[in-house]
Amino acid sequence: MNLRLPLYSVFNKKPSEVLFISVVVVIFAVAVLLSIEANVDYRYGFVFFGILVLALFLVKPHVLFYVTILLISFRSVVIWLWGDFQLYISFVEPAIIASFMIWLLYRLGKKGRVSTYVKTGVEIPIILLFIYGLISILWSGEQWYGYYIMFLHLCGILLFFLTVAYVDSIDRFKFAIMLFVLMGIINGILCFYVILSSGQSYNDVIFHTKNHYVTFWFNPEQMLRGQGFMHPLKTAYYLSLSIVFMFGYTYMSRGYRALGFGIMSFMLLSALMTTLSKGPLLSLFVGALLLSVEIPALKKNFIPSWVIFIVLVVVAFIVPRIIFGDINKAVDYTSQTATSSSSETSSLGSRIIRWSKAIDAVYNTYGIGVGAGGFRAFVEPAQLLDSSYFQVFFDYGFIGLWLWLWFLLVSGYKFFIAYKNYPKGKGKDWLLIYLASYITLIFNGLTSETHFFLPIWFIIGAGYALVNVLQKERLI
Repeated sequence: MNLRLPLYSVFNKKPSEVLFISVVVVIFAVAVLLSIEANVDYRYGFVFFGILVLALFLVKPHVLFYVTILLISFRSVVIWLWGDFQLYISFVEPAIIASFMIWLLYRLGKKGRVSTYVKTGVEIPIILLFIYGLISILWSGEQWYGYYIMFLHLCGILLFFLTVAYVDSIDRFKFAIMLFVLMGIINGILCFYVILSSGQSYNDVIFHTKNHYVTFWFNPEQMLRGQGFMHPLKTAYYLSLSIVFMFGYTYMSRGYRALGFGIMSFMLLSALMTTLSKGPLLSLFVGALLLSVEIPALKKNFIPSWVIFIVLVVVAFIVPRIIFGDINKAVDYTSQTATSSSSETSSLGSRIIRWSKAIDAVYNTYGIGVGAGGFRAFVEPAQLLDSSYFQVFFDYGFIGLWLWLWFLLVSGYKFFIAYKNYPKGKGKDWLLIYLASYITLIFNGLTSETHFFLPIWFIIGAGYALVNVLQKERLI
């Protein structure tokens, strides 16, 4: 199997396309210069540039999908809507919608330019959960917020759809995962920057109207926890998945490449430790457990392997904190938030309080849930449930939770069966690494995020794409 990541196969620029891109760049530069010289608002130049870039995406539809992957974790530039600090989008949601519309246009016209969507077998629970969510707005106490939640949910579904459709070769699968991990590395570097800068915060308004405004914000809460372009817990979730894939690169490489990937894996692990998030770390342990029982060399040396892994985790926690001089604060914060079960200020306590509210609310609504977005009326402002399962249970009750688990468990079963049935080789190795990342994702959901967290939909879509590719290309 060809294991290279040929960029030429992704972009494959013909002379006409190179000319088109060159024209776009030149026109943009001229537009900006004219705006400056004529004392015209420079934003007009960027609007014009945006139109030309959209034209580029129409010529090369895959490019916008890859840009979308890069934007999944970029949440530092946000568009606040209608003055509500809980209603906002970033660049990724419009990119997903645009990518889907472009895909649809090509499927209606030049079908050969984009791949068709291959059915996965989990469309029924996905569609039913979304429909139930829309219906639940009728009894939600936060109807406008419910519409917002359903929009985010729709973006997640479309990202899943696009991933299955666009990732139609092993090279595209590896390239998509590489982009995902690349953003993990960038977010990891930012984690170190936050600690080095003693939690310095940035919050600037870029553009605003009467009801909406665009801001750049970074580390707004100044919690002295490492974070990338997202909240520390979101960053940790993302990093835990990136670490599994980076270990996969290490495992499937040899020599200096393996050494380089191994060093990057440790860097990502160290960045994860700066976030002081316990749930993603424990989820990573579960993914590592699968690898340690399925990889023969690790299984043969199970205990020594785990001793080394735990030592690496401890070292990854200590090293950056010693370098940046705040190890005592990190230890105190971790012990306090992990042990207190009655305070909203602790990780464990806040989750127990909110999950208890979810159980009471579902009981009081006879099991149907409080409706899409209805949880906001029961918890403190700007707080989610910190569990994708409780989030679904709170809003959609037993029906929604059953549909969500149907989607996740059937997907996991299909990935596991695919891995077990495939003969030894690189295809099986990729399936093993993917399965470890999927298990990490599943356990992350116990203490982190929501059902509309975009990395969830991308990773699950990538799993189905990988299985489809291996079957289609007979690489199994």
